Amino acid sequence: MKASSLLALIPALACYPAVAHPTRVGSGFSVQTTLGMHVSRNHVQTTGADERLINPTFGINAALSVRDTTAGDEGIGVRLSIGTGFSSPIWQAYVELPRDRFGVYDAGVGVAVHGSTPRIVMPYAQVGRQFGRNRSWYTQQGFAVASSKRENTSSVMWIPTVAFSSGAGGGEASLFITGVVGGSKFVHEELCRTCADDLGRVNRSMLLMGVSWGQIVVSNFPVPGRR
Repeated sequence: MKASSLLALIPALACYPAVAHPTRVGSGFSVQTTLGMHVSRNHVQTTGADERLINPTFGINAALSVRDTTAGDEGIGVRLSIGTGFSSPIWQAYVELPRDRFGVYDAGVGVAVHGSTPRIVMPYAQVGRQFGRNRSWYTQQGFAVASSKRENTSSVMWIPTVAFSSGAGGGEASLFITGVVGGSKFVHEELCRTCADDLGRVNRSMLLMGVSWGQIVVSNFPVPGRR
């Protein structure tokens, strides 16, 4: 798969960014946009009732990727990206593992970092499979460690994603759904005032659903050969 596989899903206005992308890495530079919605389930402490909130999402992301093909088509791939975040960009690094180690499946590991408030570091692993010419499915499993400036301890959020992608016309479209489970009240307040605010809302869980389109700007970067 060419650099159209470099599809990052990083919504900006959705309070919580999804950092999932296809498991396979090509070589090139691409720009992606994301549209969707997030649905949160909250508990209102003042009334004891549960509520569901729906908000639109939008984001943009740029990714630079290189895959080693000097020893064939099964080498590792490296992907670096920056996308819209909360009060500062979200940085992400990902390594696709050699393709011949997992049979018909592809796998990789990565980390996403939001350096401002709240501070979030999310290591993740993902597995996917390509079928047909330019289609694939993949799942990402991330555990984010988040800290708020209003508390001395960190909290953990589980962020799983499942997605289906299909390439066409020099780009790639993807349908995805991401869940967010866990995290402290203060972290959720700093992430999204509409999901948990000073009125006493506590976010219990959230689903982020949407579609993303990645367009190739430059493809097939040359990789230096071995001497």
